Amino acid sequence: MAPVEIEAELSAAMGHTISLQPLEGGLDSAARNYRSGDYFIKVRRDVPPGASLTSALAIPGVLAPLRVVHLANGSHALVYQYIDAKNGFDHPLSRDNWEQVGRILRQVHDFKDPTPWLAKETFEVPGTDTLESSPLAHLVEANRAQVDWLIAETEQLGHRLSKQSWTFVPCHADLHVGNILTADNKVWLVDWDTARTSPRECDLLFFLGTGILGLHGQQEEAAFLRGYGEVEFSPDLIRYFQLARVLEDVVSFAAEGDEAWFSRQFASGSLLCKIQGT
Repeated sequence: MAPVEIEAELSAAMGHTISLQPLEGGLDSAARNYRSGDYFIKVRRDVPPGASLTSALAIPGVLAPLRVVHLANGSHALVYQYIDAKNGFDHPLSRDNWEQVGRILRQVHDFKDPTPWLAKETFEVPGTDTLESSPLAHLVEANRAQVDWLIAETEQLGHRLSKQSWTFVPCHADLHVGNILTADNKVWLVDWDTARTSPRECDLLFFLGTGILGLHGQQEEAAFLRGYGEVEFSPDLIRYFQLARVLEDVVSFAAEGDEAWFSRQFASGSLLCKIQGT
């Protein structure tokens, strides 16, 4: 659907002129992002369940859509307040920010209302059977030993954990620092498109130790935990979600033909190497 058509439909739905400016960035190939004045607008084929979660949470610091506009071609425009802020890649979080994130995330994990629209953790990573036929099949083969190890470790541990009893809570499930915005000592957790119910370790893995990208250390973890509060966690769950995170990225980047991001998963110092102990 052409932007001019989206503009016309949004203008009619919202009762005033909407003029879309494309925004760069983001790794979600299923979405197109725009700005229109005070609005951030994400156009997707579907409405992610996380949109319903953020509206139900109504927690300051959790960015929820102001409205969802159903477009004529069957896609949807999620209209958010535009936040003039920087993400954690572009502007490292202060320790106060880490503490704020901890407080916000604890409220999310403590949310008790039913969330039937959210998928439940299955301890499975789909798409591994497509790697050999992906645009990056040559890189899959070049990294065969690590790919096979990663799939086997993830599947074996996931199968074992799926047989155990865990407490499931609402989780963001993709809370790297790129999805944390800060400005004027305020914090917003954004992009809840992959939210699901899962053991809280699904989110905690981004904050314990050095996280998934090695962008923080013990002092930042301590600040996060001051905000989050006391918590016991399972090392097995943390390890599973670390493995699953790398495998999800490998599958996604292979399908999209993104050589640079795919190769990063196997580079020296990557999370995969740390999990393997190499």
